[in-house]
Amino acid sequence: MGIGRRLPRPTWRAALILLCLIGLARYYVKPILVLRAHGALTTFDDAYMFARYAHHVLSGNGVAWNVGAAPIYGLTSLPYVFVVAAGLAAVPLEDGTVLPLLSWVLAGLALAVLAATAIVHTRHRPAIVSLIALGCLIWLADSQGFAFHTTTGMDTMLAFLATSVLAVSWLWIAGLRGPVQAIILALCGYACYAVRPDTVIYAAALPAGLLLVASPVPRWRDAIIAAVGLAALIAMDTTIKLAVFGDWVPLSYYAKQAGFYEGYLGAWRWNQLEAITATLAAAVPCLAVLICAVNRDRLRVTLVYLLPVVLTFAYFTRIMQIMGHFGRYYLPSVPFIFVASLLVLRDFRLPKSRGLRPLVLRAAAAAAIAFVIPYLSNQGLRTERQAYRADLAAKGGRPTAIGPVDYWTVLQSIAALVKGLPRGSVVAASEVGVIGAGAPHVDIIDLVGLHDEDIAHHGFHADRVLARRPDLIWLPHYDYVRIVHDLESDGEFRRDYAYCPGFLEFGVAVRNDSPRADAIKASLAELSRTLYGTGAS
Repeated sequence: MGIGRRLPRPTWRAALILLCLIGLARYYVKPILVLRAHGALTTFDDAYMFARYAHHVLSGNGVAWNVGAAPIYGLTSLPYVFVVAAGLAAVPLEDGTVLPLLSWVLAGLALAVLAATAIVHTRHRPAIVSLIALGCLIWLADSQGFAFHTTTGMDTMLAFLATSVLAVSWLWIAGLRGPVQAIILALCGYACYAVRPDTVIYAAALPAGLLLVASPVPRWRDAIIAAVGLAALIAMDTTIKLAVFGDWVPLSYYAKQAGFYEGYLGAWRWNQLEAITATLAAAVPCLAVLICAVNRDRLRVTLVYLLPVVLTFAYFTRIMQIMGHFGRYYLPSVPFIFVASLLVLRDFRLPKSRGLRPLVLRAAAAAAIAFVIPYLSNQGLRTERQAYRADLAAKGGRPTAIGPVDYWTVLQSIAALVKGLPRGSVVAASEVGVIGAGAPHVDIIDLVGLHDEDIAHHGFHADRVLARRPDLIWLPHYDYVRIVHDLESDGEFRRDYAYCPGFLEFGVAVRNDSPRADAIKASLAELSRTLYGTGAS
């Protein structure tokens, strides 16, 4: 090939797509830098709850929160427990390293699924179409919310992968005929539900919409097959869970209903509008594409993908989204928005005769979306930081913490103390992830009910918790005002426990007649000298 000769068009197309894929590959480097900055640890306490269950699975205790206890449906994703168990068995590293690596790998698989779908299904269109689709994914991978969830170690990215597979399945099975499509859609929908039950609207609505609305002719027979198949799978799932756990939904379903935690102070942290804008900020280019390119012919299929998202967002208004940082509950919706924009891109044709004004208006609307959503998301983060600073200085239930000690240091310190307790010890706390994963042999009472059937079903009662005679109580996070109040005002607690308010951030109490009381008090005194430079009283 001569120097001055042009590259063939397919070669240019491949080169441009490769350039975008290299840009997308930055995703695989960014989390490594984050992990190194945190000392190869995730500081997301809730992620370690999966590790505790996984340790029990690997040791033959089943999906149980405490050794020797009955199986319990205490986590939002049972499949992720087994993913974590497999990761811990295969990778000889600490929990805090394996957990974020799993999130990272699962997110990478999801991006690969979406990127492959974009490349294959735009291959007959001009290269610019493929580049725009891949550019949407580069934006997503680089967004603050997505990058955050790739290193938490939570089940978010497994849910994201499941919804990605469901969202793209219609494109990959388009050549199939008859009920096979319906069966595949039902299986993909059930996979979403199994991974996270709060994706049930996606699982049910998308197959129905695709078969009845997106198809050239409504396919009622296939839609009924898909619906019956999905219903049968969910019914079987429910029957098994009721038989094994006694619950068919996670305990968090009960515990995170609005009003469950009476007097809860932390609701401001889980602002739903902020979570939605953080999610939409990850999909800004997709939204811009939809505004600029959707036409009447593609409007129906666009609504098929977007309506389940809207319905799911509406459902989330009913729950208290504790630990829902950066749109954790909403992020699995992004693949549906991406595929909707991909279909519009794939079928877009410039109109032969159209006035300039409509195009200008659409472009202006897209530009406004591209500016307003990231702005609102950043404003939400700024407001949260300001509210957090004000909350630290405010009165209203928070005991004054003893000394300016970093919370992660406090968490690791009490986790080390609990790990040293003998088997049969009982510890009660609300922040139970790190301490639970580090001490699977110690019985942990989850004071907020995410892993405690009695509290989840009947609410917190101080007398019932104290009747279980915990050796050590690390009082709940100061947001749980009513729980703290009920413990501190209980006569048995005041009589039988040595209580140090504010110690280790929230306060610590040791049962005086515990056979381990002296050892625990000695360890706490040593912690006090290490962290605060003084002995605990």
